[in-house]
Amino acid sequence: MKEAVSAWIDMPDLQRQRFVSIFEPRSLESLEHLLHAGSKDRVLVFVSQGLLRLYYTTDDGKESINQALEPTRLLVTDYDDYDRLFDEHPAFDRLGRKLLELSLQRKELRERSFLEQTAKERYIDFMRDHADLARRLPQYHIASYLGITEVTLSRLRGGLMRERVS
Repeated sequence: MKEAVSAWIDMPDLQRQRFVSIFEPRSLESLEHLLHAGSKDRVLVFVSQGLLRLYYTTDDGKESINQALEPTRLLVTDYDDYDRLFDEHPAFDRLGRKLLELSLQRKELRERSFLEQTAKERYIDFMRDHADLARRLPQYHIASYLGITEVTLSRLRGGLMRERVS
């Protein structure tokens, strides 16, 4: 986490130690949930190793929760503890702003991909940008992330393979 924070902002050592001190290590096994439906927990999570899936449950039973897709090591803090840091030092404000900017940029890129790209283009981008995840994730998770069905993903993959052979 120290390396990640250093990549985002130049934080004095004392504040970096303070930031790290509010987090507690936690491990999840495959398919174990971090949060459950109806949970009122507000947590900030830093994944140091492993893979989580964020999903939501609707009233009609469609799923939605943070779930470990493989054994995962986390650093977890209560969001209120994180929020209180903002009043302690300007470095925490800068970090919060950088994290928010990163989150908004990722959200914007994802939204734009759904508006401007075909499913095939989204899949090609996913494979280019996240080849490591493509090897670790079941196809139905990839399809869900791309906003398509498993059948559509299978057709896309088959079409791309035929294009390569031609």
